[in-house]
Amino acid sequence: MRGESTEATRINHRPALLRHLIGKVRELLKEPIFISAFNLMTNGGITAVLGFLFIIVITRLFLPSDVGIYSAIISAAGLLALFSRFGFDIGLIRFLPSSRDPNGFVGTCQSTALVGSLALSIVFLSGMSIWAPSLSFITDDLAFVVMFVVLTAATAVLYIQHNYYIVMRLTRQLIFRDVLRDAIKISSVVLLAPLGLSGILGASVAALIASFIIANMFLRRTVPGYRPRLAIKGDIARSLAKYSANNYVAGMIGSAPYLLLPILVVNIQGAEQGAYFFVAWSIATVIFIAIDAISTSFFAAGSQSVEETRRIALRSLKIAYLILAPIVACILLFAPNLLGMFGGEYSVNSSDLLMVLAVCTIPMAFNDLYANTKRIKNEMRLLILYNLTMAVGILGLGTMLMSQIGIIGVGIGFLLTEVFLTIVISRKWKPWS
Repeated sequence: MRGESTEATRINHRPALLRHLIGKVRELLKEPIFISAFNLMTNGGITAVLGFLFIIVITRLFLPSDVGIYSAIISAAGLLALFSRFGFDIGLIRFLPSSRDPNGFVGTCQSTALVGSLALSIVFLSGMSIWAPSLSFITDDLAFVVMFVVLTAATAVLYIQHNYYIVMRLTRQLIFRDVLRDAIKISSVVLLAPLGLSGILGASVAALIASFIIANMFLRRTVPGYRPRLAIKGDIARSLAKYSANNYVAGMIGSAPYLLLPILVVNIQGAEQGAYFFVAWSIATVIFIAIDAISTSFFAAGSQSVEETRRIALRSLKIAYLILAPIVACILLFAPNLLGMFGGEYSVNSSDLLMVLAVCTIPMAFNDLYANTKRIKNEMRLLILYNLTMAVGILGLGTMLMSQIGIIGVGIGFLLTEVFLTIVISRKWKPWS
């Protein structure tokens, strides 16, 4: 009888436990961090579908060598765009809400990014044969030169606009902008397919320019008083520089591996292997975007409530794993089928890499939130050390393993680096305690 009573108590307890868990999940879903992150991830999800469609189109219409070279060019432009923002994109999130001159603030950030991207593009093109010999053919064709410069500048300025949407909590409008961009890119690349590699680049350039112009017009109608100008205000630039200098260094070190890897793969393994890497990397980047959305929302919320950083971090961590669990499971189970949409050769050559990259996101979520706690508290030395360790691990270990076992080596190097950082960080940072 006593055993039956105990069993009955357990059975009655289960619905209560289930209700408690459901209540906790609902509570998390109502968090402002989740709402902002959810909109960013919805944006990432929709654009991911369109991105998959774009990749399917180019893998079907273009040679793998063209796809590989395109991935290297896009990465090089993204790297220069990162350098040209000088950390002002982070300063925008941190200080725009309290600025007395928001238009001057946004205009200064955008103008700095534009001028910086143009200058860095010229420097990069001048020494192309030194740091990216696989792309040196660009300098032989004026059309490629112009497209590369415009691509770099548009990427830099659009990212400033992206962070403006986050600060103003206009993430739904961000969905509109990015869907428009990808729709233009897909339709344009089909029309420009006979032009080969220049057709892919031309479609990307047209999409970026059109989405910025239309989105800017839309912002003027929906945000009262929104009238930023292309002008650098000295006082704003100086105040941003004081905060952004260390963020700039940390950002460059932290983001460089993600942008350098496609270039290194093409240089070391060739354009065809670069294409196989690009497809797996592009799919994994969608998950990276989800993590970044949560981390960015955490940074924005934590910047306004510094004293509650630990509580907000724990909430963000729970949300991250609630979202990551089904995504990672699906990729581990169905990676070959997913990649089969791009062609049989991509399913064979990219599946293992994609699965390893998916597993990387588990420690990555924890590590990224830790990095943003350092940014909120302005503990930039620790942030720079963290990013430097990651960059050395991913680039050094990943490149070494890639030379020995192919592109899967990049994923293994990435995973080992993320796990190592998680072990080190968890000894000092425990948001759950």
